[in-house]
Amino acid sequence: MSEVSKERILKGPIARTLFTLGWPVMLTQFLHMAYSLADTFWLGHLGGDEGMRAVATIQISWPAIMVLLSLGVGLGMAGVALISQYKGADMTREANKSAGQVISSMLIFSSIVAVIGYFSSPFIIGLLEVDEEIAQGAILYIRIIFLGLPLEFIAFGTESIFRAYGDTITPMKVIGVAVIFNMVLDPLMIFGVSIFPKMGIMGAAVATLISYGLAGFVGLYLLFSGRYGIRIRARYLIPIKKEVVRIIEIGLPASIAQAGLWIGFFLLMYVIAMLPDSTLILASYGIGDRIISIVFVVIWGLGAACATMVGQTLGADRIQRAREVIRSTILISFSLLSLISLTIYIFRYRAIAVFIDDPEVVKEGALFLSILVVGIPFFGIFHSVNSTFQGSGHNVPVMVAEIARLLVLRLPLCYLLGVHLGWGPTGIWVGMAVSNLAAAFIGLALLATGIWKTRIIDEKHLAGERDPDPGENGPEI
Repeated sequence: MSEVSKERILKGPIARTLFTLGWPVMLTQFLHMAYSLADTFWLGHLGGDEGMRAVATIQISWPAIMVLLSLGVGLGMAGVALISQYKGADMTREANKSAGQVISSMLIFSSIVAVIGYFSSPFIIGLLEVDEEIAQGAILYIRIIFLGLPLEFIAFGTESIFRAYGDTITPMKVIGVAVIFNMVLDPLMIFGVSIFPKMGIMGAAVATLISYGLAGFVGLYLLFSGRYGIRIRARYLIPIKKEVVRIIEIGLPASIAQAGLWIGFFLLMYVIAMLPDSTLILASYGIGDRIISIVFVVIWGLGAACATMVGQTLGADRIQRAREVIRSTILISFSLLSLISLTIYIFRYRAIAVFIDDPEVVKEGALFLSILVVGIPFFGIFHSVNSTFQGSGHNVPVMVAEIARLLVLRLPLCYLLGVHLGWGPTGIWVGMAVSNLAAAFIGLALLATGIWKTRIIDEKHLAGERDPDPGENGPEI
């Protein structure tokens, strides 16, 4: 059994349990990053202008993709809150049923989002007014990604379900296999090796689609097998209106928060496109952003562990324990990110040069890193607070905080400093760092309201039977 026991989550040493739950998530998130890192690495090595255009293309593509992926992220967060709280309350059958409803909800909505995303791609990319060649490449890239969207949703959904149950090892293994598969396919499809034609950026998209599909199918199989603590049965996949509505109610604010996040990044691309040499700046930002994303695996891991522990402790009605978990997560995140930020600053030039050899891109990317590291530890505080609300199932504060950070603070600051006052890319990097610092204080103010203390699981079941589903180990019906 790969899961961390409920007893340890409720009574064990907090810091050790956070890292026990968190390190596989850190590695899993790094593996997720490896998808885009592999794409960036191989596309950057196409060489010359072709390599720079390819890196810029995927940089403007992913914010547009993630705006529409946000619904799946929200549904996954709803699943974490529901399943972890049912687990903490010893309601195994309800946890399993919720897992099935999360999967079916994701399949329904991912199909809708895929259609919308595919046909709206030219309009979305057209808003950026970037170079025509980059725009056409971005449209092709995101259309391929959207074709495989249901598979990506299932991969994310199964990962969230295992994590909510306290099992962070299994999804790490699944994603690990998929990433290795992607790393093998990437150079074959991008450069055209053996039987594969040279596809460039389209090859990167196809490799990603195939790899996510593998992760989704394997994760779903393991959930149905029942060998890892939680079991989805076929009848649990039949959509129940009340359950789907509840998942949407819990997940919608988180979806809006994620959409706001990626709309903010998308509009940031628009602001950058206003500057001279925007292709160079986009490439610099794209590589620097991926390096920062590697750093963020630390807080993603600790945040996911925090959400699981908060959810299960709330389900068990252990408010003081949850409070201690939150405090520890914030302190550990800030301390670790302060140390990592110093390391990035020292090695900033070498880090950028790993991905591309253009001296101008290396110079601008290093400047980006030297400014952004100031706000990274404070983003650790912000993310820890958001993880608390996600574990409790109260995502409205998450929505408010993300919109404030990106749409109220970051975009106006970046435009004012970078474009209006003429600071250029330096002004944009400063605006990004300041927004992360200010967001930490916004998050702490929301946490102080105490909204997170209220459970979201159906209270009428709490006085009833808490034993595992009597048919969990029986034959499938």
